Amino acid sequence: MRPAVLSLLLLFGTCVHAQETAAVLANARKWIDTLASPSLHGRGYVNGGDSLAAELIAAEFKPMGLKPLRDSYFEPFAFPVNTFPDRVAVEIDGRVLRPGIDYLVDPASGSAQGRFDLVHLTLDDLLTPERRAMTMGVITGRAVALHLPVIKSPDSLAMLRDIERDLLHYGPLIHKANGKLTWSVAKEAHPFASIEVAAEAWNDTAASITLDVHNVLRNHHARNVWGLVKGKSSKKMLVITAHYDHLGRMGAETVFPGADDNASGVSMLLNLAAHFAKEPPAMMCCSSPSRAKRPDWSDPSGARWTVRSTFPKCGCWSTWI
Repeated sequence: MRPAVLSLLLLFGTCVHAQETAAVLANARKWIDTLASPSLHGRGYVNGGDSLAAELIAAEFKPMGLKPLRDSYFEPFAFPVNTFPDRVAVEIDGRVLRPGIDYLVDPASGSAQGRFDLVHLTLDDLLTPERRAMTMGVITGRAVALHLPVIKSPDSLAMLRDIERDLLHYGPLIHKANGKLTWSVAKEAHPFASIEVAAEAWNDTAASITLDVHNVLRNHHARNVWGLVKGKSSKKMLVITAHYDHLGRMGAETVFPGADDNASGVSMLLNLAAHFAKEPPAMMCCSSPSRAKRPDWSDPSGARWTVRSTFPKCGCWSTWI
């Protein structure tokens, strides 16, 4: 959280007076702490976390004097998302693994409950059609521990993803993480559970895995949040954006609060909104914590919806930040 706050100070040092620095810092900390608090459930798609964040941001816009873009601060849309609202538990040979530390559920994981014998496979078992057919005949009803080399080639990685998708039609899959565990969001779900295990928790000779993973793939209703500050020109628009949603919950007990991704960015946006509300710019300023997500998240739904449905109707030139 501290680096995010320091970045805010460096930015705002060029556009606010020195005596306002303390207020900017206090607001930055308040907004980051609130957006990353457990009560917002990681601003994800379990327990309405993203909706709670949207309501909070709109509630901040109103006292600042920002106006809705049309009749409301909100712009609704929908997209598919795979979620894990219930308990998530993994044991290997009777050892309980810690979620977020020892393992992550693959964002596109399906469900699996029960104890499974492990079949250890390498790429040599899967590369030729003959070997793959033989392998598929022995893994049904079991879980696969897939031993993979470190691969960086995009074509080879795509091939590995195809192999994993094939294996997940027969049973659960686990593989060792190459580097830091990093979670994401998916808009699809595999037939069975898929687990990424940290190198420190991986066991090359494990005999069994016990899983309690329940996924829910659904159409999620979300909202962009818009606040408008009118400038002197009605023909130009400055659009300041930040995605306010985050990864949310992986099961009932694990939350990804997202202070640096992207509570800090929304905090900067709110500070800019407050500044421009007091000192309107020459052009019209529209401040939007839109759901413009990174490519490695589920998809840029909020940004796409905004570009297609909102700005073609505005009749003005827009500059995006």
